[in-house]
Amino acid sequence: MDIRTLAALSVVLVAACASAGGIVPATAQTITTGLALGNVPESAGDLWLDNRSSVAVTVVGVTLRGCVNVEETCDLRIPLTVKVEPGTREIVLRLKRKLPNDTYKLTFSMEWRADSTPGPDARPR
Repeated sequence: MDIRTLAALSVVLVAACASAGGIVPATAQTITTGLALGNVPESAGDLWLDNRSSVAVTVVGVTLRGCVNVEETCDLRIPLTVKVEPGTREIVLRLKRKLPNDTYKLTFSMEWRADSTPGPDARPR
């Protein structure tokens, strides 16, 4: 089975669980990250996280690697606290180029954790 088929099946499964009122955990299949290319010369793009789970997650850090023409710190963890609600996509970090008209290159990893705070339906017992 190829990656596109697996991705499509995971989306269907997540939607089915969510519509049935089930809890969809925050996993590598329900939390995705990426880089949206910048649309102005000085931008190197936006790092984003897409939360397709039924719980909020918090991005706690990003590490950039192999940076070429990027202003942000490379090879060191950048601590963050960015909350991403269920079913939303948020920009986690905006990247800038050192030299606006030159190309850039980077890879990244993002650390996140599921939010353990009780939701609005939780009641003390």
